[in-house]
Amino acid sequence: MKNEIGFYDSIGISCTVSDKDEPAIVLLHGNSLSSLSFKEQFSDEKLKDFGLIAIDFPGHGKSGRVKNPEQNYNLFYFRDAILYVLKYLGIENFILAGHSLGGHVAMECLPFVEKCNGLVIWSAPPVKLPLNFQEIFLPNPLQGLLFKKDLSESETDQLAGILADEKHFTMVKEMIRATDPEFRETLPASLARQMVSDESKLLTESELPVAIFHGENDSLINYDYYQNLAIPDLWNQKATLIRNASHSPHIEAPQEFNRLLVQFISDVNY
Repeated sequence: MKNEIGFYDSIGISCTVSDKDEPAIVLLHGNSLSSLSFKEQFSDEKLKDFGLIAIDFPGHGKSGRVKNPEQNYNLFYFRDAILYVLKYLGIENFILAGHSLGGHVAMECLPFVEKCNGLVIWSAPPVKLPLNFQEIFLPNPLQGLLFKKDLSESETDQLAGILADEKHFTMVKEMIRATDPEFRETLPASLARQMVSDESKLLTESELPVAIFHGENDSLINYDYYQNLAIPDLWNQKATLIRNASHSPHIEAPQEFNRLLVQFISDVNY
């Protein structure tokens, strides 16, 4: 495993890369997290035959912070950064796997990645236009912390608590603290400016095999929303529940998450 830095728009983009190159699984993290959240994927023998690439979004983890947050902290900018990294690393045979924010960025990439063989998203329900957040999110009073610039110590604890379980509390807090606070504040403003695609439509048009995972105890995302989506090649024809997990099943239940990931890849003959 090694760390590489590529420069997109003069910003250093940090990537954690396994020793194997392809076939690759490109791992994209969630809001206020980082590539560190995928440590259980890099250490699992079930995934040893794949090249793993975990990318820190701008303003997250070890990647640089943008100079113009209002202009650059949005899904389209992150999409373009990921497309640049894939080209920089020369990756042509891959699956996109995105958690929460990373799932939305992965969906935004679909029209631009000819060599993508499939998509795995979790805690990232595909939005429709006009934006339908009222259908997607559960009524959680702590949800606003995902979009609050400056977090107190107590608020950081609360945000960590809804992103993962108590066992991983310290690691999640470290990732939150490493995130540019400007990101949380500017992301919702970018969505209000319609800097997001109709992701449900993107999935329909891509014709790629898609797997959707959902932590059974997720307090943010409405599982029932998935039942009304018309995705042509949805794995198992439904969103797959992961027991004993909330918003971050790849952190909280890595053995089951990794098993499902490998099973999906096997079923789509990747």
